[in-house]
Amino acid sequence: MDIGYGILSILPLIIMLALVIWTKRIFESVLVAIGTALIIQYGFSVDVIYAFEEKLYGMLASETYPWILIILILFGALINLLVESGGTLSFAKYAERVIKSEKSSLIVTWVLGILIFVDDYLNNLTIGAAMRGITDKHKVPREMTAMAINATGAPVCVLLPFSTWAAFIYGLLLEIGVAEGGLITEYTKLIPFIFFAIVMVGMVPLMALGIIPKFGPLKKAYKRVEETGSTVPEDLNDTIGAELAATQERITEKGEPKLYEFLIPILAVIVLVITTEEIMYGLFLALALCFILYIPTRRMKVAEFFDNFFEGAKDMLFIATFVMMAFIFVEVVEELGLSKYVISTVEPYLNGAFLPVLAFIIVAILAFFGIDFWGIMILMFPIVAPLAEASGVNVYLSLGGVVSGAVFGGMACFFSEQMLMSSASCQIRPTDQAICLFPYAIVACAATAVLYLVFGFVL
Repeated sequence: MDIGYGILSILPLIIMLALVIWTKRIFESVLVAIGTALIIQYGFSVDVIYAFEEKLYGMLASETYPWILIILILFGALINLLVESGGTLSFAKYAERVIKSEKSSLIVTWVLGILIFVDDYLNNLTIGAAMRGITDKHKVPREMTAMAINATGAPVCVLLPFSTWAAFIYGLLLEIGVAEGGLITEYTKLIPFIFFAIVMVGMVPLMALGIIPKFGPLKKAYKRVEETGSTVPEDLNDTIGAELAATQERITEKGEPKLYEFLIPILAVIVLVITTEEIMYGLFLALALCFILYIPTRRMKVAEFFDNFFEGAKDMLFIATFVMMAFIFVEVVEELGLSKYVISTVEPYLNGAFLPVLAFIIVAILAFFGIDFWGIMILMFPIVAPLAEASGVNVYLSLGGVVSGAVFGGMACFFSEQMLMSSASCQIRPTDQAICLFPYAIVACAATAVLYLVFGFVL
């Protein structure tokens, strides 16, 4: 196997992580890492600039990124319309009838994360808009709210056979010849072995109830709320507080908001995603319903509707730009041969009862470093399945390790789409959430590794 630049392929990752920890500026850190990877390939020459320009054009011409860009624009527009119409404020008022404490506000956030299971984008971007005002009222740090949303995004989607994750993974099972029946039948065999998702989803209510204690940066965030009353990092507090007050005043001047103005568009997205398996159709319908609901009732004028549409789209500019840079980063480190180097290094040890836990750890590390977790699963499934069969290890247990690693990386990576979107929906920086989430993700990761090790010998 050609391993490209070998151990040198790890250098951009090390530089990026060091800069993120040191500066807490994730966008700039990724740009430096991209530059490092290109310099390794092309040296200190003008070819680095040409290569970066080519990557930008290539990303805009690809199939994946333009789709994500459109989804983000539509989501941003929908969320802003829901906020400006008063729909989210109305939802908050109804929710407050059952939410009486910090614990119950987090439990409701967790329950919503489970109910909105069809797609992790839908989960991450909508729940924060609906719940952040409620959790603020009960003095929950935004970092904790974002963590609860993130932990019930991909982890919940992957545990149900009616999600985008399930459809993708079922396709892989068919491709490698493991699945023979229908999606629900075959995918249900895999679900009990996706240990990380199970552990992570279970941790949220335990954290909410105080059974799992607060520690590390999250503990500091709670201390900040206790001492200052600020649910967001102090340098963001003035801006967000002023914007929230202005929005609520603007909404109440138009009359009492109605709950159906929030529920109908959101339910439309969920129903259409379930029936068509295409989130874009759901967003188009939801936006059309917003127009039908808000214009005749004079909740908004036509010009105001489109102003709010584009204002919401603009709010997604940072995420859309950063997703592009993250994709380029993944592409350039893959060109250095990072995945091939790591897999070729550990593949001799991928056998016997240790296979499930090693598969989990390898994929978790690669996905945490930002390597596309869909791509990792495509790469690892054909390697792990025959090794499991040859070693007499349960194939679904071993593939569950691969999926668990992908879920960990997608959730915990400082610049993953899930991290970006759940943070944006709570109006905090990705690093604010990431540094609080990381210790808990590592605890869940360690517990998961133990489970794969034990079951590797038992099954």
